[in-house]
Amino acid sequence: MQRTIPRALPFILTALRVAIPFAMVAVILAEFIGSMAGLGHAIAEQATFLAIDNMMALIATLAVLVTVFRLALLPLESWVK
Repeated sequence: MQRTIPRALPFILTALRVAIPFAMVAVILAEFIGSMAGLGHAIAEQATFLAIDNMMALIATLAVLVTVFRLALLPLESWVK
């Protein structure tokens, strides 16, 4: 067990780098359908009212969040390699 985790860590981090954007999109889609609050609900609400500028600002906020989460992994990835 002691050797397995350190050898698998680069693969785990790569999987996280790929999975984080998909997970964020899944959360937003779930909020589109079944939530009364959250970023996805706010995007859907702005689209209903045809407030395109607000909707695009919320989508840009989502892009920034995904970028921040991905950049947070970079120090850990460089430490592992």
